[in-house]
Order: sequence, then C-alpha cells, then structure tokens
Amino acid sequence: MNFKEALADDLDNTFLNTETFADEHLFNGQKIKIVVDDDRLDSAQGSYNNGVFSHLTEVYVKDGELEVIPTRGQEVNLDGRTYVVRSVSVEYGVNRIVLSDVEQ
Repeated sequence: MNFKEALADDLDNTFLNTETFADEHLFNGQKIKIVVDDDRLDSAQGSYNNGVFSHLTEVYVKDGELEVIPTRGQEVNLDGRTYVVRSVSVEYGVNRIVLSDVEQ
C-alpha cells in the first residue's frame, strides 16, 4: 500500500468513520458524514465587535462528498442552523470549511 492509498484508507476507516470521529449531519439538505470541530479554533474562535458575537466552527467533509462546494461568504445550513462560510480549502482529500455563526 502506498502513501496515498494509506491516507485514503485512514480517511474512510478512521477520521470519517461514524464509530470514531464523524457523525451524520445534514449539510445544505445533503445527509453526509462530517467531522464538526468547535474546539480547534479556541484561540481564534469567536470575536465580539460592535455588539455582535461571532463563533467559528470547522467542518471536515471528504472531498467529492458534497454535491456543491460552498464558497466564501455564502450562507449554508448545517443541521437546521444557518452559518456563513469564512473559508474553504482542501487538505489531504478533505474539504475543510470554516463557518461563522453570528448572534446578536
């Protein structure tokens, strides 16, 4: 098994496995396995500006699973809650999406 095959195997069997890290979520109406991380951005997470609190959440989805990849500034729905996309990147076969949840 080469490195790429081992990485793909780890993604499916460990990181995006619902028995380890991932859970099934509804993302823009599509039910998929996602890892939601509210802890990783603790140091930069959330900011308070002009009476508005912004909370950041990272979402990890296997590349190719989403029907449509969201873009920066777009509103998305995760499990019935609306977020704004801060950034989208692909890292080692996984879409990393940073979402902002704005509350007043």
